[in-house]
Amino acid sequence: MQHFKARLHDESGTAALGAALARALVPGLAIYLHGDLGTGKTALTRALLHAAGHVGHVKSPTYTLSEPYRIRLDGREV
Repeated sequence: MQHFKARLHDESGTAALGAALARALVPGLAIYLHGDLGTGKTALTRALLHAAGHVGHVKSPTYTLSEPYRIRLDGREV
C-alpha cells in the first residue's frame, strides 16, 4: 500500500490536488482520507469527483462508509 501525505494551504491547492487525483483514478482504487473536521476532506472529495465527471452534490466523506458516485474513466461511465 502506498501512502501520500500533503499539506495544502488554501482551497485552490485542494482543488488542484483533487483534479490531479481524478486523472489517476482506476477501477478498484481505494483512497483513504484522514483528518480532523474542517481540514478539507470534503473539498478534496468534491474536487476529485467533479473533475472525474460527477455532476451534483457530494456528501461529506467523514460520516459515510461507502457512497457510490457515477464518474467517467477512459471515456466510460463507471
